[in-house]
Formats: sequence, C-alpha cells, structure tokens
Amino acid sequence: CLEAVRNWMGSNRLKLNPSKTEWLWFPASRFGQTPLQQWGEEAEGGAIYNIILERVKAEPAASGASSLKEHPDTSECPFVQYRTCKRRTLRAATLPQLVKWLLTANKEGDLNYTSSFLATYQAFATLMQVLELLLPLGPDK
Repeated sequence: CLEAVRNWMGSNRLKLNPSKTEWLWFPASRFGQTPLQQWGEEAEGGAIYNIILERVKAEPAASGASSLKEHPDTSECPFVQYRTCKRRTLRAATLPQLVKWLLTANKEGDLNYTSSFLATYQAFATLMQVLELLLPLGPDK
C-alpha cells in the first residue's frame, strides 16, 4: 500500500518521507532550475561586473553564534535547504581595476580570471605597468 501511495505522490510532485510522517511538495518550476542564474550587471569604481546568483546547499546550522553571524536569515530555520549566493565576475575595467581584481577574484567566485588576465594582459599593458600597480597592493598596504 505504501508503494502505491509513493507512486501516486511522485506523479504529483510530492515526496513521502515515512521516517518522519511528513510530506514535501516540490513545485514543477523548481525541477528545471539550474543552480546558476544570470542576474544582470553592476558598475562600481571603474569596473563592470556580471552578477550571477548561485543556489548552494545550506549547511546544517552549527551550534554557537558563528552560524548566526554567517547566515542570520537561515540559522534558526531548520528546513532551509538552499541559500542564494551572489557571484561577481569582472566584465570590463580600467587597468588599475583589472590588477586590483587579481587579489579578490577567487574569493568573489571568478575562478578563471587570474589565468585569463595573465594570458592576455600583454595586449593592453606592459609587465612593468602591471607590477607597478600590483606591488603597492601587497600585504603591507
């Protein structure tokens, strides 16, 4: 009998969880969604960024105040399964902004930027120009 109920619920986008006596409804629009969604552009300080929203699986709430600081909206909510993170990738910028982005690209989620910059910078700048901009941005400044 339980298998028949499970089949009917599955055909109606419902899921039976016999270990918890609860059932979950999954709207049809959620099935086709990709974890990445192009959101638009953002201009800031001589640079234009592509904005991508990424759906990531929410980690279980950790004990202590650190989880409350990291994700204040989801720490007290045990049923949140996903959260949305904003990722910025550099689209266009002045040379100083391009060099500055080298230091934060990986943190922002722009994982291909460093290799792309190093492969192409000689088309628009010299090594000396890049180093003069990069060295003052080091750990001492």
